[in-house]
Amino acid sequence: MTAEAETLKESDLIARHDMRFVTVADFQSLAAFDLKADERLVTDLTELNKEYAFFLPLAGYEKTVMYPERPADLKATEKMGQLFDLIRERNDLTKPEDIHELNVFLTRLLFCFYAEDTGIFEEGQLTSTL
Repeated sequence: MTAEAETLKESDLIARHDMRFVTVADFQSLAAFDLKADERLVTDLTELNKEYAFFLPLAGYEKTVMYPERPADLKATEKMGQLFDLIRERNDLTKPEDIHELNVFLTRLLFCFYAEDTGIFEEGQLTSTL
């Protein structure tokens, strides 16, 4: 049955009509392809209710795509955490609103670093100021 779905997936009719899903069933099992997400589902029809997430795009809900963490992102996160700890350690930040203001400050600082890296700010504008 998967072979039939593969054949159907490659047909001109599917490409011409820009179809998202290709589904083949034999009254006992189901094979389906999500062509946009490049995913495949093969299941017994009795177990289909457990695989509802595969068909969420039909209801207008897209699946979340998770990307692996990059070492630079992990390093930046660690550095921001160290900065938070250092500022908190060297200042009297006992009230919840003080912690909130520190979080807002660090969020803005992170945006500024991002803006410098992506060209929103001039190269070196933030880092040379700091």
